Amino acid sequence: MKFKVWCYDRKEWESDFIAIVQNGILIEIREGTWRPISPKNHKVVWSTGLKDKNGKEIYEGDRIESRSPYINIGTEEPTGRICVETFQIIYLEGEARYATKNISSKYNKGRVSVFSMDQDSIKKYWKVIGNIYENPELLKGK
Repeated sequence: MKFKVWCYDRKEWESDFIAIVQNGILIEIREGTWRPISPKNHKVVWSTGLKDKNGKEIYEGDRIESRSPYINIGTEEPTGRICVETFQIIYLEGEARYATKNISSKYNKGRVSVFSMDQDSIKKYWKVIGNIYENPELLKGK
């Protein structure tokens, strides 16, 4: 599985090769040497395995903007109106899967939904607009 590691102290992604070894210990590998790095100062962020409409990999903690057409329930045809919502990608620990947490909708704010869209729809409508690590101001919209 693909992952990246955020360093809380430096407020940036680790650029060196990081491995996760037995018992979840993080190891930094640089110029042939190995050294453990503190899990207290680092956060492992896992990829969902999905990509947005720009081909950008989607990770836990990413903020997503979705622009999808409203569909007429009776005819199942697009109405011509666009629904714009913002989500945060979260990991449901007890269920071992990813979900979206709505952070923009007047009526659905805070609602958690397991991905119900297929990869083709995600590639068509979703766009990564930031993440809670590089853009901590996005946490205010929790």
